[in-house]
Amino acid sequence: MIIRSLVFLFLLAVSANLCAQKVFQPKQINSNFKGVVYKDEYSFDLRLMPHGVNIGYTIGELQTYYKTSYYTFDIGYLKDSRERRQNMNTNFRTEGSSDAFVYGKQNSLFILRGGKGFKRYLSEKALRRGLAVGYSFEGGASLGVLKPYFLKLIYDVEDAETGEIREIREESFSEGNREEFLNFNRIFGGSSFWKGIFQSSIAVGIHGKASGHFAMGAYDEYVRAAEIGITFDAFAKKMPIFVETDNLKNRRLFLNIFVSFHLGKRSQR
Repeated sequence: MIIRSLVFLFLLAVSANLCAQKVFQPKQINSNFKGVVYKDEYSFDLRLMPHGVNIGYTIGELQTYYKTSYYTFDIGYLKDSRERRQNMNTNFRTEGSSDAFVYGKQNSLFILRGGKGFKRYLSEKALRRGLAVGYSFEGGASLGVLKPYFLKLIYDVEDAETGEIREIREESFSEGNREEFLNFNRIFGGSSFWKGIFQSSIAVGIHGKASGHFAMGAYDEYVRAAEIGITFDAFAKKMPIFVETDNLKNRRLFLNIFVSFHLGKRSQR
């Protein structure tokens, strides 16, 4: 009986020891994995700047693992760095509270861009997902759209029965109302964004940018990238964003730093 018990305990100990020594090996990574070779990529883009914002679409051709040429199209809003929003913080019996406005502003500038660019990756082609670092350059033609900027101006009007009263008129700048348009105490606020949209004019120009490019999974199916850099917009004439005075002149060149985000997909063609 004792011998049987000792044999049973011995076999139990051996079994436990063998189980403890059993190791589950992970699946080996195939070092010969080549991945999928993509030919084209498409992405939606968002570019944020201190003085503007734009959205766009990019169509790229992957020439090698490291080189991509692309065409891009975008639409955006561009501000002069001297624009400042203000408010009289007053009330008018027929209008309510005053609205914010930009003093001296004559036009709002929207911009359509079309261009060609290229990007290069500096890092080696990775078999697994990772961060690829590179750079990009881009340039092309621009079309500036100048929309008149309307203000709510306060006018004194004489009434035969009640005497002098005040009324609000929504007006864009003209030489006829220059005095009222630039009189801070006569401005009740800015008008609706859509006011004057069908009175817009256009101007031609060029644009360009240079940036550092950072892509997550640069050789994967999906495009996920960000850029940080500098961009410029230049026009054939000064953009009349402000009413010019002796101390304030308009510009034809606009410089901005920016950060942009790109989301899209690659295809094998």
